Amino acid sequence: MEAGDRFPSLVVAMKNLSSEKTLTHCRSGVVNGSHATDGRRPIRLADLPDHVILHILSFLSITDAIKFSTVSRKFRFAWSFISNLDFDQRVFPDPDNSRLYADFVDRTLILFAAASLGGFRLWFDYEQRYSSHVDSWVLFAVRKNVEALHLRLSGYRRSYGTHVGDPYHFPLALLCHGRLRVLNLCYCSFDSKPLLHFPHLKSVFLDDVKINDEAVPNLVSGCPLLEELSLDYCYTIQHLKIVSGRLKKLELMHYQRPNSSVEIFAPNLLTLSCLHYVADKYEFRDLGSLVHAIVYFMDTQELLPRWRIVLGSVKHAKTIHLLNWWNTDLAEARNKDMIMLWNTHCLGLKTGNTKMEMFGIADFLRIAPNVITLILDIINTEAVNWKDGSERAFGKRCLEEELRGRLRHLKTVIVRSFVGSENELELLKYLLTHGVVLEKMSLLSAKPRCQFASEELLADTLKALQSFGQSFPNVEISLS
Repeated sequence: MEAGDRFPSLVVAMKNLSSEKTLTHCRSGVVNGSHATDGRRPIRLADLPDHVILHILSFLSITDAIKFSTVSRKFRFAWSFISNLDFDQRVFPDPDNSRLYADFVDRTLILFAAASLGGFRLWFDYEQRYSSHVDSWVLFAVRKNVEALHLRLSGYRRSYGTHVGDPYHFPLALLCHGRLRVLNLCYCSFDSKPLLHFPHLKSVFLDDVKINDEAVPNLVSGCPLLEELSLDYCYTIQHLKIVSGRLKKLELMHYQRPNSSVEIFAPNLLTLSCLHYVADKYEFRDLGSLVHAIVYFMDTQELLPRWRIVLGSVKHAKTIHLLNWWNTDLAEARNKDMIMLWNTHCLGLKTGNTKMEMFGIADFLRIAPNVITLILDIINTEAVNWKDGSERAFGKRCLEEELRGRLRHLKTVIVRSFVGSENELELLKYLLTHGVVLEKMSLLSAKPRCQFASEELLADTLKALQSFGQSFPNVEISLS
Protein backbone atom coordinates (compact mmCIF):
# COMPACT_ATOMS: atom_id res chain seq x y z
CA MET A 1 0.00 0.00 0.00
CA GLU A 2 1.42 3.38 -1.02
CA ALA A 3 1.61 6.48 1.19
CA GLY A 4 -1.22 8.19 -0.64
CA ASP A 5 -3.53 5.27 0.12
CA ARG A 6 -2.57 5.11 3.79
CA PHE A 7 -2.76 8.87 4.39
CA PRO A 8 -5.42 10.50 2.18
CA SER A 9 -4.75 13.89 3.77
CA LEU A 10 -1.24 13.68 2.36
CA VAL A 11 -2.68 13.74 -1.15
CA VAL A 12 -4.74 16.82 -0.28
CA ALA A 13 -1.67 18.49 1.16
CA MET A 14 0.34 17.87 -1.98
CA LYS A 15 -2.42 19.42 -4.08
CA ASN A 16 -2.09 22.55 -1.94
CA LEU A 17 1.60 23.01 -2.57
CA SER A 18 2.16 26.66 -3.37
CA SER A 19 5.21 26.19 -5.57
CA GLU A 20 4.64 24.62 -8.98
CA LYS A 21 8.40 24.34 -9.57
CA THR A 22 8.85 22.28 -6.41
CA LEU A 23 7.21 19.19 -7.89
CA THR A 24 7.91 19.69 -11.59
CA HIS A 25 10.56 16.98 -11.55
CA CYS A 26 8.24 14.60 -9.67
CA ARG A 27 5.12 14.75 -11.79
CA SER A 28 5.98 11.69 -13.81
CA GLY A 29 6.93 9.60 -10.80
CA VAL A 30 5.28 7.84 -7.93
CA VAL A 31 4.19 10.10 -5.11
CA ASN A 32 0.86 8.57 -4.15
CA GLY A 33 0.98 5.31 -6.02
CA SER A 34 0.93 6.35 -9.70
CA HIS A 35 3.70 5.17 -12.02
CA ALA A 36 5.64 7.01 -14.69
CA THR A 37 4.50 6.28 -18.24
CA ASP A 38 7.24 7.99 -20.26
CA GLY A 39 10.08 5.59 -19.44
CA ARG A 40 11.75 7.71 -16.77
CA ARG A 41 12.59 6.24 -13.37
CA PRO A 42 9.70 6.65 -10.92
CA ILE A 43 10.37 9.19 -8.18
CA ARG A 44 9.13 8.11 -4.78
CA LEU A 45 8.51 10.08 -1.60
CA ALA A 46 11.89 9.01 -0.24
CA ASP A 47 13.54 10.68 -3.26
CA LEU A 48 12.12 14.11 -2.46
CA PRO A 49 14.45 16.66 -0.85
CA ASP A 50 13.94 17.48 2.81
CA HIS A 51 12.55 20.97 2.23
CA VAL A 52 9.81 19.53 -0.01
CA ILE A 53 8.87 16.92 2.61
CA LEU A 54 8.66 19.61 5.31
CA HIS A 55 6.54 21.76 3.02
CA ILE A 56 4.13 18.86 2.50
CA LEU A 57 3.95 18.11 6.22
CA SER A 58 3.15 21.75 7.01
CA PHE A 59 -0.33 21.18 5.51
CA LEU A 60 -1.12 18.24 7.82
CA SER A 61 -2.37 18.06 11.37
CA ILE A 62 0.35 17.02 13.78
CA THR A 63 -1.36 13.62 14.19
CA ASP A 64 -1.10 12.90 10.46
CA ALA A 65 2.41 14.34 10.30
CA ILE A 66 3.60 11.93 13.00
CA LYS A 67 1.85 8.99 11.31
CA PHE A 68 3.68 9.94 8.13
CA SER A 69 6.98 9.19 9.87
CA THR A 70 6.21 5.46 9.51
CA VAL A 71 6.44 5.64 5.71
CA SER A 72 10.24 5.55 5.73
CA ARG A 73 13.11 5.65 8.23
CA LYS A 74 14.23 8.80 6.45
CA PHE A 75 11.08 10.57 7.65
CA ARG A 76 11.21 9.29 11.23
CA PHE A 77 11.78 12.73 12.78
CA ALA A 78 10.78 14.93 9.85
CA TRP A 79 7.62 16.09 11.64
CA SER A 80 9.70 17.63 14.44
CA PHE A 81 11.07 20.28 12.06
CA ILE A 82 7.84 21.50 10.46
CA SER A 83 7.00 25.20 10.64
CA ASN A 84 3.38 24.85 11.82
CA LEU A 85 1.94 22.76 14.64
CA ASP A 86 -1.75 21.88 14.34
CA PHE A 87 -3.27 19.97 17.28
CA ASP A 88 -6.92 19.03 16.86
CA GLN A 89 -8.58 16.83 19.47
CA ARG A 90 -11.47 16.10 17.12
CA VAL A 91 -9.22 13.96 14.89
CA PHE A 92 -7.29 12.38 17.76
CA PRO A 93 -7.61 8.54 17.82
CA ASP A 94 -9.40 8.76 21.19
CA PRO A 95 -11.08 12.21 21.04
CA ASP A 96 -13.05 11.76 24.29
CA ASN A 97 -9.93 11.12 26.38
CA SER A 98 -8.68 14.62 27.21
CA ARG A 99 -6.02 13.31 29.58
CA LEU A 100 -4.48 11.13 26.90
CA TYR A 101 -4.68 14.00 24.42
CA ALA A 102 -2.94 16.41 26.81
CA ASP A 103 -0.16 13.87 27.37
CA PHE A 104 0.19 13.50 23.61
CA VAL A 105 0.64 17.26 23.18
CA ASP A 106 3.19 17.32 26.02
CA ARG A 107 5.28 14.52 24.50
CA THR A 108 5.09 16.03 21.03
CA LEU A 109 6.42 19.39 22.19
CA ILE A 110 9.27 17.73 24.09
CA LEU A 111 10.44 16.10 20.85
CA PHE A 112 9.88 19.15 18.64
CA ALA A 113 13.23 20.34 17.29
CA ALA A 114 12.59 23.34 15.02
CA ALA A 115 14.07 26.65 16.18
CA SER A 116 10.96 28.71 15.40
CA LEU A 117 7.25 28.37 14.67
CA GLY A 118 5.15 29.99 11.99
CA GLY A 119 1.87 28.89 13.54
CA PHE A 120 0.59 27.04 16.59
CA ARG A 121 -3.05 25.89 16.50
CA LEU A 122 -4.74 23.97 19.28
CA TRP A 123 -8.31 22.68 19.48
CA PHE A 124 -8.87 21.28 22.96
CA ASP A 125 -11.89 20.23 25.04
CA TYR A 126 -10.67 22.37 27.91
CA GLU A 127 -11.29 21.84 31.61
CA GLN A 128 -9.70 23.88 34.39
CA ARG A 129 -7.61 20.95 35.62
CA TYR A 130 -5.60 21.21 32.39
CA SER A 131 -4.68 24.88 32.87
CA SER A 132 -1.03 24.10 33.71
CA HIS A 133 -0.75 22.05 30.52
CA VAL A 134 -2.08 24.89 28.39
CA ASP A 135 0.22 27.34 30.20
CA SER A 136 3.24 25.27 29.20
CA TRP A 137 2.01 24.97 25.59
CA VAL A 138 1.55 28.72 25.25
CA LEU A 139 4.96 29.36 26.79
CA PHE A 140 6.51 26.85 24.39
CA ALA A 141 4.97 28.63 21.39
CA VAL A 142 6.08 32.08 22.55
CA ARG A 143 9.63 30.86 23.17
CA LYS A 144 9.65 29.52 19.61
CA ASN A 145 8.76 33.04 18.39
CA VAL A 146 5.42 31.86 17.03
CA GLU A 147 3.83 34.27 14.55
CA ALA A 148 0.22 33.01 14.67
CA LEU A 149 -1.35 31.53 17.81
CA HIS A 150 -4.82 29.91 17.68
CA LEU A 151 -6.33 28.51 20.88
CA ARG A 152 -9.83 27.08 20.47
CA LEU A 153 -10.65 25.80 23.92
CA SER A 154 -14.43 25.89 23.79
CA GLY A 155 -14.68 22.14 23.35
CA TYR A 156 -16.06 20.38 20.29
CA ARG A 157 -18.81 18.70 22.36
CA ARG A 158 -20.15 21.94 23.78
CA SER A 159 -22.17 24.84 22.47
CA TYR A 160 -21.93 28.47 23.50
CA GLY A 161 -23.29 29.08 26.99
CA THR A 162 -23.00 25.44 28.12
CA HIS A 163 -19.37 25.38 29.26
CA VAL A 164 -18.42 23.55 32.42
CA GLY A 165 -16.15 25.51 34.74
CA ASP A 166 -14.17 28.68 34.16
CA PRO A 167 -12.47 29.57 30.87
CA TYR A 168 -8.72 29.35 30.48
CA HIS A 169 -6.93 32.41 31.87
CA PHE A 170 -4.62 33.41 29.04
CA PRO A 171 -1.22 34.87 30.11
CA LEU A 172 -1.38 37.92 27.85
CA ALA A 173 1.78 39.49 29.28
CA LEU A 174 3.84 36.65 27.75
CA LEU A 175 3.18 38.04 24.29
CA CYS A 176 5.17 41.18 25.06
CA HIS A 177 8.34 39.11 24.70
CA GLY A 178 7.54 37.32 21.44
CA ARG A 179 7.00 38.09 17.77
CA LEU A 180 3.31 37.21 17.57
CA ARG A 181 1.41 38.75 14.66
CA VAL A 182 -1.94 36.91 14.86
CA LEU A 183 -3.81 36.02 18.07
CA ASN A 184 -6.99 33.92 17.97
CA LEU A 185 -8.59 32.96 21.30
CA CYS A 186 -11.75 31.02 22.07
CA TYR A 187 -13.13 30.33 25.57
CA CYS A 188 -10.45 32.28 27.41
CA SER A 189 -10.16 35.24 29.74
CA PHE A 190 -7.32 37.66 30.30
CA ASP A 191 -6.28 40.76 32.21
CA SER A 192 -5.16 43.59 29.97
CA LYS A 193 -3.15 46.24 31.78
CA PRO A 194 -2.54 49.70 30.27
CA LEU A 195 1.26 49.34 30.14
CA LEU A 196 1.37 46.08 28.15
CA HIS A 197 2.97 46.51 24.72
CA PHE A 198 2.65 44.11 21.78
CA PRO A 199 4.90 45.56 19.05
CA HIS A 200 4.20 42.97 16.32
CA LEU A 201 0.52 42.09 16.81
CA LYS A 202 -1.57 42.92 13.71
CA SER A 203 -4.69 40.72 13.99
CA VAL A 204 -6.73 39.79 17.09
CA PHE A 205 -9.77 37.45 17.09
CA LEU A 206 -11.66 36.98 20.37
CA ASP A 207 -14.43 34.37 20.43
CA ASP A 208 -16.37 33.74 23.66
CA VAL A 209 -13.65 35.51 25.63
CA LYS A 210 -14.46 36.77 29.14
CA ILE A 211 -13.04 40.29 29.54
CA ASN A 212 -14.07 43.56 31.15
CA ASP A 213 -14.70 46.96 29.58
CA GLU A 214 -11.08 48.12 29.96
CA ALA A 215 -9.53 45.08 28.27
CA VAL A 216 -10.26 46.01 24.65
CA PRO A 217 -9.12 49.68 24.81
CA ASN A 218 -5.97 48.65 26.69
CA LEU A 219 -5.24 45.91 24.17
CA VAL A 220 -5.80 48.22 21.19
CA SER A 221 -3.61 50.97 22.65
CA GLY A 222 -0.85 48.43 23.29
CA CYS A 223 -0.80 47.25 19.65
CA PRO A 224 0.69 49.99 17.46
CA LEU A 225 0.38 47.80 14.34
CA LEU A 226 -3.13 46.43 14.96
CA GLU A 227 -5.14 46.34 11.71
CA GLU A 228 -7.80 43.68 12.33
CA LEU A 229 -10.01 43.09 15.38
CA SER A 230 -12.89 40.63 15.78
CA LEU A 231 -15.19 40.24 18.81
CA ASP A 232 -17.65 37.33 18.77
CA TYR A 233 -19.88 36.24 21.67
CA CYS A 234 -17.99 38.51 24.09
CA TYR A 235 -20.95 39.05 26.44
CA THR A 236 -19.00 40.25 29.47
CA ILE A 237 -18.24 43.61 27.85
CA GLN A 238 -20.84 46.23 28.69
CA HIS A 239 -19.35 49.42 27.27
CA LEU A 240 -17.15 48.82 24.23
CA LYS A 241 -14.80 51.62 23.24
CA ILE A 242 -12.31 51.36 20.38
CA VAL A 243 -10.05 54.24 19.42
CA SER A 244 -7.48 53.44 16.73
CA GLY A 245 -5.86 55.37 13.94
CA ARG A 246 -4.50 52.23 12.28
CA LEU A 247 -7.38 49.74 12.48
CA LYS A 248 -8.59 48.65 9.02
CA LYS A 249 -11.05 45.83 9.71
CA LEU A 250 -13.48 45.48 12.64
CA GLU A 251 -15.97 42.66 13.29
CA LEU A 252 -18.60 42.92 16.04
CA MET A 253 -20.71 39.75 16.21
CA HIS A 254 -23.39 38.00 18.28
CA TYR A 255 -23.98 40.17 21.32
CA GLN A 256 -26.93 41.54 23.24
CA ARG A 257 -26.86 43.02 26.71
CA PRO A 258 -29.03 45.60 28.53
CA ASN A 259 -27.61 49.08 29.14
CA SER A 260 -24.72 48.46 26.76
CA SER A 261 -22.95 50.85 24.42
CA VAL A 262 -20.54 50.89 21.49
CA GLU A 263 -18.19 53.76 20.71
CA ILE A 264 -15.90 53.50 17.68
CA PHE A 265 -13.37 56.07 16.48
CA ALA A 266 -11.36 54.66 13.57
CA PRO A 267 -10.55 57.14 10.78
CA ASN A 268 -8.73 54.55 8.64
CA LEU A 269 -11.26 51.73 9.00
CA LEU A 270 -11.98 50.07 5.64
CA THR A 271 -14.32 47.22 6.65
CA LEU A 272 -16.94 47.14 9.41
CA SER A 273 -19.10 44.10 10.19
CA CYS A 274 -21.94 44.40 12.69
CA LEU A 275 -23.59 40.96 12.81
CA HIS A 276 -26.36 40.72 15.38
CA TYR A 277 -24.33 42.93 17.73
CA VAL A 278 -27.18 44.54 19.66
CA ALA A 279 -26.32 47.41 22.01
CA ASP A 280 -28.54 50.11 23.46
CA LYS A 281 -26.34 52.92 22.19
CA TYR A 282 -24.07 53.26 19.16
CA GLU A 283 -21.63 56.02 18.38
CA PHE A 284 -19.50 55.80 15.25
CA ARG A 285 -17.14 58.71 14.63
CA ASP A 286 -14.94 59.51 11.66
CA LEU A 287 -15.57 56.49 9.44
CA GLY A 288 -14.84 58.43 6.27
CA SER A 289 -12.46 55.78 4.90
CA LEU A 290 -15.03 52.97 5.12
CA VAL A 291 -15.39 50.92 1.92
CA HIS A 292 -17.14 47.68 3.00
CA ALA A 293 -19.93 47.26 5.55
CA ILE A 294 -21.98 44.28 6.71
CA VAL A 295 -25.02 45.04 8.88
CA TYR A 296 -27.13 42.05 9.96
CA PHE A 297 -30.04 42.58 12.35
CA MET A 298 -33.17 40.52 12.71
CA ASP A 299 -36.12 42.50 11.36
CA THR A 300 -38.10 43.21 14.53
CA GLN A 301 -39.78 46.33 15.80
CA GLU A 302 -37.42 46.40 18.78
CA LEU A 303 -34.25 46.29 16.69
CA LEU A 304 -35.38 48.58 13.87
CA PRO A 305 -34.13 51.83 15.53
CA ARG A 306 -30.71 50.28 16.16
CA TRP A 307 -30.57 49.02 12.59
CA ARG A 308 -31.22 52.55 11.35
CA ILE A 309 -28.44 54.02 13.49
CA VAL A 310 -25.82 51.52 12.33
CA LEU A 311 -26.89 51.67 8.68
CA GLY A 312 -26.87 55.46 8.80
CA SER A 313 -23.29 55.39 10.08
CA VAL A 314 -22.05 53.25 7.16
CA LYS A 315 -24.29 54.54 4.37
CA HIS A 316 -21.34 56.04 2.47
CA ALA A 317 -19.64 52.64 1.98
CA LYS A 318 -19.19 51.39 -1.59
CA THR A 319 -20.15 47.82 -0.66
CA ILE A 320 -22.95 47.05 1.81
CA HIS A 321 -24.38 43.66 2.82
CA LEU A 322 -27.73 43.50 4.62
CA LEU A 323 -30.31 41.00 5.83
CA ASN A 324 -33.60 40.99 3.94
CA TRP A 325 -35.96 39.71 6.67
CA TRP A 326 -39.02 41.43 5.19
CA ASN A 327 -42.60 41.17 6.38
CA THR A 328 -45.78 43.15 5.93
CA ASP A 329 -45.97 44.29 9.56
CA LEU A 330 -42.63 46.07 9.41
CA ALA A 331 -42.64 47.13 5.76
CA GLU A 332 -44.18 50.53 6.35
CA ALA A 333 -42.10 51.23 9.46
CA ARG A 334 -38.85 50.24 7.77
CA ASN A 335 -39.56 52.21 4.60
CA LYS A 336 -40.54 55.38 6.47
CA ASP A 337 -37.70 57.91 6.28
CA MET A 338 -35.54 55.19 4.73
CA ILE A 339 -31.80 55.92 4.65
CA MET A 340 -30.58 56.37 1.09
CA LEU A 341 -27.44 54.51 0.01
CA TRP A 342 -26.32 56.84 -2.77
CA ASN A 343 -22.67 55.70 -2.76
CA THR A 344 -23.35 51.96 -2.72
CA HIS A 345 -22.15 50.26 -5.91
CA CYS A 346 -22.29 46.68 -4.61
CA LEU A 347 -25.34 45.57 -2.61
CA GLY A 348 -25.45 42.14 -0.97
CA LEU A 349 -28.63 40.74 0.54
CA LYS A 350 -29.11 37.57 2.57
CA THR A 351 -32.68 36.71 1.75
CA GLY A 352 -35.33 34.07 1.54
CA ASN A 353 -37.14 33.33 -1.71
CA THR A 354 -40.75 34.07 -0.75
CA LYS A 355 -42.70 36.74 -2.61
CA MET A 356 -42.58 39.05 0.38
CA GLU A 357 -38.80 38.91 0.33
CA MET A 358 -38.74 39.53 -3.41
CA PHE A 359 -40.55 42.80 -2.70
CA GLY A 360 -38.03 43.46 0.06
CA ILE A 361 -35.26 43.22 -2.53
CA ALA A 362 -37.09 45.77 -4.64
CA ASP A 363 -37.30 48.11 -1.64
CA PHE A 364 -33.56 47.87 -1.04
CA LEU A 365 -32.88 48.60 -4.71
CA ARG A 366 -35.02 51.70 -4.31
CA ILE A 367 -32.77 53.08 -1.56
CA ALA A 368 -29.58 52.11 -3.44
CA PRO A 369 -30.26 53.54 -6.91
CA ASN A 370 -26.63 53.43 -8.09
CA VAL A 371 -25.98 49.72 -7.53
CA ILE A 372 -23.78 48.12 -10.18
CA THR A 373 -23.51 44.63 -8.64
CA LEU A 374 -26.34 42.86 -6.80
CA ILE A 375 -25.47 39.76 -4.74
CA LEU A 376 -28.31 37.62 -3.39
CA ASP A 377 -27.54 34.89 -0.83
CA ILE A 378 -30.61 32.65 -0.64
CA ILE A 379 -30.75 31.28 2.90
CA ASN A 380 -34.40 30.24 3.31
CA THR A 381 -34.08 27.68 0.54
CA GLU A 382 -37.58 26.26 0.54
CA ALA A 383 -39.35 26.64 -2.78
CA VAL A 384 -42.26 28.48 -1.18
CA ASN A 385 -45.13 29.80 -3.27
CA TRP A 386 -48.09 31.57 -1.73
CA LYS A 387 -51.43 29.80 -1.67
CA ASP A 388 -53.93 31.48 0.64
CA GLY A 389 -56.03 34.46 -0.40
CA SER A 390 -54.38 37.05 1.83
CA GLU A 391 -50.95 36.26 0.45
CA ARG A 392 -52.22 36.42 -3.12
CA ALA A 393 -53.93 39.72 -2.35
CA PHE A 394 -50.66 41.17 -1.11
CA GLY A 395 -48.93 39.57 -4.08
CA LYS A 396 -50.96 41.76 -6.40
CA ARG A 397 -48.54 44.52 -5.52
CA CYS A 398 -46.70 44.59 -8.84
CA LEU A 399 -43.03 43.68 -8.63
CA GLU A 400 -42.49 45.08 -12.11
CA GLU A 401 -43.70 48.50 -10.98
CA GLU A 402 -41.46 48.29 -7.91
CA LEU A 403 -38.36 47.71 -10.06
CA ARG A 404 -39.09 50.05 -12.95
CA GLY A 405 -36.59 52.89 -13.14
CA ARG A 406 -34.40 51.60 -10.30
CA LEU A 407 -31.88 49.54 -12.25
CA ARG A 408 -30.24 52.15 -14.44
CA HIS A 409 -26.71 51.13 -13.40
CA LEU A 410 -27.07 47.41 -12.62
CA LYS A 411 -24.53 45.36 -14.60
CA THR A 412 -24.04 42.13 -12.63
CA VAL A 413 -26.43 39.89 -10.69
CA ILE A 414 -25.05 37.02 -8.59
CA VAL A 415 -27.44 34.58 -6.89
CA ARG A 416 -25.85 32.18 -4.39
CA SER A 417 -27.61 29.03 -3.15
CA PHE A 418 -30.01 29.29 -6.07
CA VAL A 419 -32.93 26.85 -5.76
CA GLY A 420 -34.83 27.58 -8.95
CA SER A 421 -38.15 28.45 -7.33
CA GLU A 422 -40.94 30.24 -9.16
CA ASN A 423 -40.40 33.37 -7.09
CA GLU A 424 -36.68 33.47 -7.91
CA LEU A 425 -37.44 33.04 -11.60
CA GLU A 426 -39.99 35.85 -11.49
CA LEU A 427 -37.51 38.22 -9.86
CA LEU A 428 -34.74 37.39 -12.34
CA LYS A 429 -37.08 38.02 -15.26
CA TYR A 430 -37.91 41.45 -13.89
CA LEU A 431 -34.21 42.20 -13.41
CA LEU A 432 -33.58 41.19 -17.01
CA THR A 433 -36.44 43.35 -18.22
CA HIS A 434 -35.49 46.51 -16.35
CA GLY A 435 -31.70 46.16 -16.09
CA VAL A 436 -31.01 48.42 -19.04
CA VAL A 437 -27.22 47.97 -18.84
CA LEU A 438 -27.23 44.44 -17.39
CA GLU A 439 -24.32 42.33 -18.66
CA LYS A 440 -24.07 39.20 -16.52
CA MET A 441 -26.32 36.97 -14.40
CA SER A 442 -24.52 34.21 -12.46
CA LEU A 443 -26.57 31.58 -10.62
CA LEU A 444 -24.72 29.41 -8.09
CA SER A 445 -26.67 26.25 -7.30
CA ALA A 446 -27.69 25.37 -3.74
CA LYS A 447 -26.96 21.69 -4.44
CA PRO A 448 -25.94 19.51 -2.71
CA ARG A 449 -26.63 21.42 0.52
CA CYS A 450 -30.32 21.97 -0.13
CA GLN A 451 -32.87 19.21 -0.66
CA PHE A 452 -35.15 21.56 -2.59
CA ALA A 453 -32.57 22.27 -5.30
CA SER A 454 -33.18 19.27 -7.55
CA GLU A 455 -31.29 18.89 -10.80
CA GLU A 456 -34.57 18.80 -12.71
CA LEU A 457 -35.90 22.00 -11.13
CA LEU A 458 -32.63 23.85 -11.69
CA ALA A 459 -32.44 22.71 -15.31
CA ASP A 460 -36.05 23.71 -16.00
CA THR A 461 -35.56 27.11 -14.37
CA LEU A 462 -32.37 27.80 -16.31
CA LYS A 463 -34.05 26.77 -19.56
CA ALA A 464 -37.00 29.07 -18.88
CA LEU A 465 -34.70 31.93 -17.93
CA GLN A 466 -32.48 31.50 -20.99
CA SER A 467 -35.54 31.32 -23.22
CA PHE A 468 -36.82 34.54 -21.70
CA GLY A 469 -33.32 36.01 -21.94
CA GLN A 470 -33.17 35.58 -25.72
CA SER A 471 -34.79 38.98 -25.89
CA PHE A 472 -31.71 40.33 -24.09
CA PRO A 473 -28.74 39.04 -26.12
CA ASN A 474 -26.21 41.25 -24.31
CA VAL A 475 -26.77 39.46 -21.00
CA GLU A 476 -24.68 36.37 -20.19
CA ILE A 477 -26.68 33.87 -18.09
CA SER A 478 -24.88 30.97 -16.39
CA LEU A 479 -25.61 28.30 -13.76
CA SER A 480 -22.86 26.52 -11.84
